[in-house]
Amino acid sequence: MKKSLLFFFLILGLCSLKAQTRLTNLIGTPENPMNIEVGESYLLDRFGRQIFSFTAIEDGLLTLTLTDYCKIFSGETSLNTSTHELEFVTNSQLSTQGNNVFILGAEQGKTYLFQHDFTWGEEIIMEVNFTPGPPYIPVTLNRTIPESGAIYSTTSDEGNVNFFFNLPIQEDAVSVSMILPNGEEEIVTNIRAEEDFTTNGTILTVLLANTYQSLVDAGKIKEGDTFKVKVENVYEEGKPENSAQNEISVTLKASPKAVEYIGASKEETINSYYVVGDEEGLITLSFTGEVTTEATSATLHYGDREAGTYKEISIPFEINGAEITLNLQGIPLNKSALNEQTVINILLSGLKDMHGYYIIGNTIGSPGAISLTYNITEIEVNIFSEFTPKSGNIDSVNEVEIWIAEGNYLLFDGVQLTYQKGNEMQTLLLTKEELRIETDPNSVKDLLVYVPLENVYFDAGEVTIEVFNALAINGNRPVIKATYISEGKADPNGINTITTPAQEIPIYNLQGVKIGIGNSQSISKSLKKGIYILNGKKVICK
Repeated sequence: MKKSLLFFFLILGLCSLKAQTRLTNLIGTPENPMNIEVGESYLLDRFGRQIFSFTAIEDGLLTLTLTDYCKIFSGETSLNTSTHELEFVTNSQLSTQGNNVFILGAEQGKTYLFQHDFTWGEEIIMEVNFTPGPPYIPVTLNRTIPESGAIYSTTSDEGNVNFFFNLPIQEDAVSVSMILPNGEEEIVTNIRAEEDFTTNGTILTVLLANTYQSLVDAGKIKEGDTFKVKVENVYEEGKPENSAQNEISVTLKASPKAVEYIGASKEETINSYYVVGDEEGLITLSFTGEVTTEATSATLHYGDREAGTYKEISIPFEINGAEITLNLQGIPLNKSALNEQTVINILLSGLKDMHGYYIIGNTIGSPGAISLTYNITEIEVNIFSEFTPKSGNIDSVNEVEIWIAEGNYLLFDGVQLTYQKGNEMQTLLLTKEELRIETDPNSVKDLLVYVPLENVYFDAGEVTIEVFNALAINGNRPVIKATYISEGKADPNGINTITTPAQEIPIYNLQGVKIGIGNSQSISKSLKKGIYILNGKKVICK
């Protein structure tokens, strides 16, 4: 038994030794190229430059297969050789399959010189194989996009059909036609060819959308019909003898008629502001059929990226069958809000029909996209105000009403009260959430702001009420302010819950970060100018 095992391992070792002797280091130089042989395997140095040669004993295809990605053989025109019989191989002479298989058409009696420069892997092994036959790589179709049997839509990949060939082909010789459902043949002239850098071959693009749409409009192709796109007279560039032998075609199925964008209710100009509820602030887009969207929102763009003024704003929208409504109400579009810009662009993307196909939009090269450009017209705003009561003693007033003409065109942070308390001037900022704000029932443009005073207490002196940080949407800053008199309004409970906390409490900045402790009497002395949060209220330090 032991002898049998010993014999087995001896044979295994001999086999391994034999396999190792077949794996040869590739060490050729320009002065002394290493000749490679069919059926052998060679180990390539990862970073070294190796020069090697191959001599064909008959016509056929030489195949070099590597175990990993390799930057394959590129020639140097300055390389000196001792004989004119050597032909230096360049990438353009090779056909590739992926990143690691390279094929050369070799003629009997010729010697070909290769140069290997670089590989990614630690150990790259190159296998050498040879197939007798014609001394050139035949033109073959690798694949098509879309694939045969797929549903064709003019909005998928811009309606193009792509044929991927393994070699550079003679573009001006190619002819393309459509075989219609009734057997008729329609010539397609709009084609282009470009290099396929992944294979050194050719991508032949058939720009089919216009021809297809004209046939649909003429009733020659209907939804669900099957048609064929056929390519003929395909041969290797400059080598008519190397023609594709098999029929080159793709069979496709006609999609439902594509939904098209018709237009928008506003075409060139919009106002710099629309109040909430103003129907003029809605833009309606119309389509020939029902639409859906994969976009989370429409976006408004303005400014210049290079100048640093570019910004994006999300705007709400609704889809209702064959219409999309964009809502610009409440969005400031005046020059000061747009970094002094006067033009905006609104972009919707990802729009599809109910069958899942992109709609035909108005943006070339972007199926399913709608782009709208508008000039901004600055609206005239005439803001003025009235206070009720207008003036006088405020001690018995529980609420002050501020009527603001065209107040819905006004942006502000709240209402600020300034008054005497504890031998110091105090300020109290009431945010919008602490106010009662209504639209005037007589005018959608006018605003009513109610300031609660029931729990606000002050010493004798002047009491000022002012709309804080007021900014009209045309860029003006109106002053909305009234001054009253107090003979002293004391808290009946002896506690001022808003302006005079009974104890030291945390002080926060507007970002919610605690910066210290204090009360309304000490905060103005201990902090810099700014707005702070004290006892849940905004307090201004001047």
